[in-house]
Parts: sequence; structure tokens; C-alpha cells
Amino acid sequence: MKSPIVADRFFTNRENHFISFNKALDRLEPNKCNVLSFYGVGGVGKTRLKKELIKTIKEQKQIIVSSSLDFYQLEHKNVSTAVHLLYQELKSKKIQFPTFEIAHAIFWQKVHPDQQLSKSGLPYVEEGSIVFDLISIINDIPLVGVIPKLGTIIYKAKEKYQEWWTKNGERELNALQSLEPRQIEEALLYYFSLDLNFFLEHSNSKVVFFIDTYESLWGNHEERKKERFFAKDRWVRDLIEQLPGTLWVILGREKLRWEEVEDQISWHECLEQHLLGNYPLMMPKDS
Repeated sequence: MKSPIVADRFFTNRENHFISFNKALDRLEPNKCNVLSFYGVGGVGKTRLKKELIKTIKEQKQIIVSSSLDFYQLEHKNVSTAVHLLYQELKSKKIQFPTFEIAHAIFWQKVHPDQQLSKSGLPYVEEGSIVFDLISIINDIPLVGVIPKLGTIIYKAKEKYQEWWTKNGERELNALQSLEPRQIEEALLYYFSLDLNFFLEHSNSKVVFFIDTYESLWGNHEERKKERFFAKDRWVRDLIEQLPGTLWVILGREKLRWEEVEDQISWHECLEQHLLGNYPLMMPKDS
């Protein structure tokens, strides 16, 4: 028979880290970036800590957790794959990404000008998405050519997109028409952030992102040279900077050195770091 030790006793030696996490959630502000870093040598329980933190907030309806990224997995280091994973998780929680979806569809169409845009040929086309609805209406007409008339189509098709079109869609998509495919692909993080910020402006929800095994983003000694080191995770910092009001929890073996970087924001004001010591975890014993 197992002892009736409750789950929150498992991490008695990590109590301060749970307190720091809850404080970070409580002080989220719409215009401020928020990053918690937990770092320490292998085997001290970083991934276990992440799982327990997620467990403590999953039952809270107003907190949306996205825990897709683990840089131990090679494909997660790719920017396009990473944003796709984050998009999929948040989309499954009923968050709409119309700018991001249309931008990616236009990117795909510019890269494949001889192929017809179809519901089965794109990674971001599923029933309920704005691109799914547009393809249903325009059939085989190139999506780029429809953008000048998109406002009229949206007002006829989906009332839920009208405010988005007025605030973001018309401006962003009209500018997007003249971009080269490479420029659109590089801007996908921006379009993703734009849509998520639009959601947060109209919701009381809090969004928390987790990134595990952060040190694995650097693959070799050359990438760790000072002149290349900070370029490697620039896209992560850019994404965080574009999503103020969200909380990012980063776990890895090394302390983040972002305070050394000359970014547009001052990281020492929004980055809180905690060293994980090699403490034994409190686990229940069989009685």
C-alpha cells in the first residue's frame, strides 16, 4: 500500500521555484516581456520540474499552456517547424491565426506558382481555418490576386474575422503581396505574434510557453564562438519580444546570457534565472 503523500509534496525541495513561477504568472503585464530560466547540470530534474509546473496550471481555465518545443529534438531547432508546432498547439485551443495562415498560404503559392492551392496541399489548412473558407469560395483563383477583394469576401463569409480584417488583416496582407517568398517566410514569426496578440487583447487568458533542453540549440563548437553564439537563438528572443504579456519558461544546462546582447529591449528587466541544485526529490514510499 502506498503512503497518501500528495503530489505537491513530490517537489518539496523545489518550493521556491514554484513560488517564482506563480509570481511570474501573477505579474504578467500586456506590454512587458516575461522570461523564467531554470538551469543546472544534467540529472537535476529540469524536465520533471517542467512537467510539474504544467500540471499545477492545466486545471486553470484561464491559463493556456503551450509546451511544444524541446531543442533536444533536431526538427524543433528549425524556425519554421518551431512556429508550426506552437501554432498547432494554440490552434487546438481555439485561438485563430488568420494573418499567419493566409501569409503561409501566399508563401506556398509563390514558391509553387504552377500548383493549385488546395485544402489537402497545405499544412495550415483545416476545417474552420480562414484559408479553408477562402479556398472554398475562390476555388482555383490564385490567393494573391484575391487580396484586394478579400475584405468584401470576409465580410460575406465570416463575421468573426471582421474586426481582425479592420485592425490587422487589410494592412498586413496588402503589404505582403509585394514580398518575395523568402521575406514572407522570415516574417512568419511576426504574423504568428500579431494574431496571438490580437487574441490576448480580447481575452482574459494567460499564455505560457515552455522550451526544454535549450542548450541543444547550439550544435557544435563553431556555433558557440562569441560572434555566432547570440545569432543562433536570435529568433527565440525576437519571438519573445513580439509577445509581451506571455510567460516563457526556458530550461537548460546553462544560464542565459541575454543581458550581454544589444537587443531592442533590456533583458535584465524581464529575465529571472534560477539555478537548480542537485537536491533529491521527495517521492512517496511504499508503506
